Amino acid sequence: PEPHKTVQGHLNKALIKIFKSDDIYTIGSGRTDAGVHATAQVVKLTAPFEIEENSLKKAMNSHLPLDIRVKSISRSDDFHPTVDSEDKTYEYLFYKAKELPPFLNGKVTLVREGLDWESMEKASKLFLGEHDFINFSTKGTAVKTTKRTVKSINFEYGRACIDGIGIESPLLVSIKFKGSGFLKQMVRLLVGCLIEVGKGKICEADIQKQLTCGPIDKKLGAVASADGLYLIKVTYPA
Repeated sequence: PEPHKTVQGHLNKALIKIFKSDDIYTIGSGRTDAGVHATAQVVKLTAPFEIEENSLKKAMNSHLPLDIRVKSISRSDDFHPTVDSEDKTYEYLFYKAKELPPFLNGKVTLVREGLDWESMEKASKLFLGEHDFINFSTKGTAVKTTKRTVKSINFEYGRACIDGIGIESPLLVSIKFKGSGFLKQMVRLLVGCLIEVGKGKICEADIQKQLTCGPIDKKLGAVASADGLYLIKVTYPA
């Protein structure tokens, strides 16, 4: 996407106006695909001079689009948002219905047909621990290794937090993925795979094969829609 059409692009544009300088450098805790939401993105800013934290926060929010908000600002000299992170948590939201309520458009993924959620939960346990997730990723920025550690996967039914507002509905399903880090489109491919399990089109043996064999061209499922995916937490050492 064009620089000004990314979250980082909007942040940099606002900061250039505030500091009246192009000498601005920002780095986030990670990249998200177009259409994916982040409620807990962490960004480090290097600027030509200091502005008091609350004043900078107010200034930035006054220059940013309404769908981007700075929640808090703190000062640190040796902090790195990517290197220092211990793990990240993503949440994927489903809405089980024939039609999607207008206010949820772009916020959740609609599933019109019945899925076997119990089988999906059981199959998800295969992803726990350290595995080579090369078959659950797409090509992007070069990485040193495609091995990642998934620490937990939790399903929750009937409730979710959307745009900071708690919503309860029997039609909602949430899946939270916590891991040391994730490859490009990895969470969306894990979800796509679980959807195929829920439809009865693949089984646990298929997943085991993809986790233990070398690179396989054919994915077990499509890349799930970006609408339902949220980066909800980045954890750092206390």
